[in-house]
Amino acid sequence: MTARPRVYLCHPMTTYRSEHAAAMLARLTELLPAAEIVDPEEAAWESDHDWLAAWPDVLESLAGLVVFPDRDGSVGVGCVTEATDALAFDIPAAILGRFGLRALEGFRLLAKPERSPRRFARLIPGRSVEASEFPGGRL
Repeated sequence: MTARPRVYLCHPMTTYRSEHAAAMLARLTELLPAAEIVDPEEAAWESDHDWLAAWPDVLESLAGLVVFPDRDGSVGVGCVTEATDALAFDIPAAILGRFGLRALEGFRLLAKPERSPRRFARLIPGRSVEASEFPGGRL
């Protein structure tokens, strides 16, 4: 039996336990039915230190990363770190939104007065990505 590709669902802590996060998880599960979705909301990390210690092993196990922003369009420093690491290791990264999947091209930092660890940047979408192109996507 072939292992299911692991896809990390990167999203801001400000969305944890929200209807928005639940809807995005449901949408991603629909788009990538063959993937094992790794949701950090369900992780047992007790602190940022624990997350930082575990993240390299999690990253190494991934076939893809999908990120979605909070309703205001922002992501925090943690999302920027996770997505940047995925891109640096040539792990496919996409943005999930009402339009479906788009390639993650990068980030636009918020202006200094607006910026905080929880609201740090906006995502820059690239080309549309067909679910079948992404690990665990439907054919």
